[in-house]
Amino acid sequence: MTIVTPYARFSTKDKGQRTENQLPELQRFAQAYGYIIYKEYVEHESSGTGKRSELQVLFAAAHQRRFDSVLFWSLDCKLPLKGGQSKLESGRL
Repeated sequence: MTIVTPYARFSTKDKGQRTENQLPELQRFAQAYGYIIYKEYVEHESSGTGKRSELQVLFAAAHQRRFDSVLFWSLDCKLPLKGGQSKLESGRL
């Protein structure tokens, strides 16, 4: 059984990226593949503010291995950088 967690975020740049349209698609994707949803993380802060509290909570849950994978609407979600590469790219969630 694969346990996943959807991460949806509000985007001021892309008008189509609203949490209200992302979550149902991520839920359908998880259901289609038989994944179990651990928890949904919804970020209403713009990436420009630097205050991504839900992302920090997600990272803490990932560190505790509460789920296997994160579902994103789009990989352009601008995860915080550490040492010039995102935490997603480095595999250090």
